[in-house]
Amino acid sequence: MLIKSYLWNSYSSSVIRAIKDRTSIPSIRGVRYVQPSKMNFPALVFHSLAIISVLRREFIIRSITFFLVYLFFIFNNISVITLTPIFFFLLFVFTVLKISTRADKIGFEKSLDNIGSIDVL
Repeated sequence: MLIKSYLWNSYSSSVIRAIKDRTSIPSIRGVRYVQPSKMNFPALVFHSLAIISVLRREFIIRSITFFLVYLFFIFNNISVITLTPIFFFLLFVFTVLKISTRADKIGFEKSLDNIGSIDVL
């Protein structure tokens, strides 16, 4: 899994994509004891889009399916109002695809250069 470049975007979705034969353990998420989260809303949105970008093949297939179904439903009533969700949908798709370009081999290999020694960690 360490040689997969999409690990750069999101560890959790990289595990789902790389390891097909995995076992889940159900757990209840506990209360945060130490501090409130330091992640603000835009960072949380970017983090969510990065997770989606690792699974971009499934995302694209589902997006095309949604797009075709939506067009089927609005075909007789096309107007500016019914086309507005398509604009936001395409913006969402292109944003995810742009974030997925972060998963390049060169950037991933350079990130490993930032670790001088495992003993320090």
